[in-house]
Amino acid sequence: MQLSSGLRPAVVDQSGAAVDLFQAANWQQGVMDSLAEFIRMYALKPGNKTAQRVRADALLQEMLDDANAFRSDVDGLKLSATKNGLTTASWLCIAGVDADTRVRLELKKNLFNLRDADRMNRWDENSDRILTGDGTVPLAGAVPAFLKPENLVCVLPGDLGYWELVDRAILGKVGFHGLLPKVNLVHRLVIAHLRGKSGSSDRNIWGRPMPDVSASSWSPAISNLQIK
Repeated sequence: MQLSSGLRPAVVDQSGAAVDLFQAANWQQGVMDSLAEFIRMYALKPGNKTAQRVRADALLQEMLDDANAFRSDVDGLKLSATKNGLTTASWLCIAGVDADTRVRLELKKNLFNLRDADRMNRWDENSDRILTGDGTVPLAGAVPAFLKPENLVCVLPGDLGYWELVDRAILGKVGFHGLLPKVNLVHRLVIAHLRGKSGSSDRNIWGRPMPDVSASSWSPAISNLQIK
């Protein structure tokens, strides 16, 4: 499956060129200002304003370097090389969809342009259905490098059960991302996976494949999972 060309890169400048958020220079000034103020207030030897800013820039870059290293480690993970020799069947990956989600971010003169146009939900559309998410995490960002899109199970707000009345009521306030771990279907999916059940043996569990993944090629960790 190819991700939408309209989604990559996810962070761009005004010309549409990719922006590397692992570089401190690409972050908006307020972030460095906050770090510099923290250093001024709590450092044993804060120094003058220039020294505080230099230390703030260095601190942010250090944190971004750590984040980049972690991302590289995750992207480089090979399940077969793990201690217990994991496979795609060992890893149940559930992603929330069908909620307005920021799928792109524009950096405009070193300010994050949080425009509404970059929040999308095309789950029920005929094209670019990847442009959705759980309200916080875009669907394209939910696919780990050590799995394939065919391995993911998509869950949407409509999967909330009839008796999940309180959860339905707070959905609009907390968003689907925060609510996802409480969804009864997610609990049933996790329990079925841990018990090694097949979807054909429990009709009370279901899911959906990623966009452009056919039913015949869908291969989640729970075998024979029904599509609803």
